[in-house]
Amino acid sequence: MDYTPHVVAFLDILGFSEICMKSDTSKEHRESLKVIFDLCQTISSRFEHLKGKKEIKSMIVSDSIVLTLALEGSKPTLQELANFFLACGQFQYYLGKSGFWLRGGISIGSLNVNFDQKQVVGPALIRAVNLEKKVARYPRIVVDPLVMAEHGIANASDFRDEINALYSTDGQRSLFEWRGFMDDWGESNIPKDVPLFIDFMRSVVGEDGNVGEVAESVAKGLRGAMEHYEKYRWLGDYILAGHRQRYIGISPFNDRLKVLLG
Repeated sequence: MDYTPHVVAFLDILGFSEICMKSDTSKEHRESLKVIFDLCQTISSRFEHLKGKKEIKSMIVSDSIVLTLALEGSKPTLQELANFFLACGQFQYYLGKSGFWLRGGISIGSLNVNFDQKQVVGPALIRAVNLEKKVARYPRIVVDPLVMAEHGIANASDFRDEINALYSTDGQRSLFEWRGFMDDWGESNIPKDVPLFIDFMRSVVGEDGNVGEVAESVAKGLRGAMEHYEKYRWLGDYILAGHRQRYIGISPFNDRLKVLLG
């Protein structure tokens, strides 16, 4: 078995196991499974607009989505990383809008990939799985600092700036950064303990008209079972913080978001 260098993401579909367990007796849950599979197929087809020659591939393995990008060199270019981050963010965005949230990790390194046999194995995948299981905590996709170190970039802020600049003219942004704003909403009180994670609300072009749909999905979770409150509170704070950063008080969605997520 041969290993080759890849970027890889391991994305866990939260609640998938429960949906699957109930699907044998519930038509509603069988329909949810169909929605997930159909969305994954549709989302993958949207990757064509991303710049670069290499193809980002995806597969569903049990209750998880695995994305891979084979590399020509030993490490990815910044453009390849930006493409891959946006692809992961688009899975997060479109599934989340339909009420299915992801938690995941992204890493780089050696992999053996066989899509015909649905087989992915290697150290890079183990690192990505460990990030999802041990670090991500909330419905977010965290990035292994190894990808930054490979480019010799000194800190997370510089790395975010370089990655995010690549699609700035399209209005997209790959990586999120917590910032405080002294306005009528107050500053976010979320611990800024993870320096690199995907900014899924900026992963698609023209998301502004749909921010309400995503917020509705999060608001439904905030008003649901208390054992899930923490993850939806994190999502709500992330959306509010990102919207403040982008519009600083001029967005027509401000009042609606405050009602839904405040």
